[in-house]
Amino acid sequence: MANLKLSDKVADFCNLIEDCQKSHNYNLKVENDCHAKTQDYLHDIEFGKFTLLEMALKGVEQQKNRIERREAKNSMELFAPIISWLERPESKKAYNQLRNVLGEIRKIEQTQKSRVYTHKYKGGE
Repeated sequence: MANLKLSDKVADFCNLIEDCQKSHNYNLKVENDCHAKTQDYLHDIEFGKFTLLEMALKGVEQQKNRIERREAKNSMELFAPIISWLERPESKKAYNQLRNVLGEIRKIEQTQKSRVYTHKYKGGE
């Protein structure tokens, strides 16, 4: 790894947690949308009159819908341990404290970056 500052490493971890939350929420929405599409499809079959070709096309649409739903569920399953950890009050508190620590580290890095040394010894004066 290149010379990453400590703040970059801490920020990467915080960003990972936030990305997991966003992905989980997005995939939850996709799963719910796919469920609604499935219900629409089933009601179309129940109440609609379709030709054999139209039914086949609807079946293909439903297959794509089920694949999309499965992919969303698989993603949510991967993120579930992180999400359940973050939902615990003590974990949420620790995460928020880590964000505060990140701010402190960035301030220290900025101070160290702009530090100037003034000579104490004037020599033979």
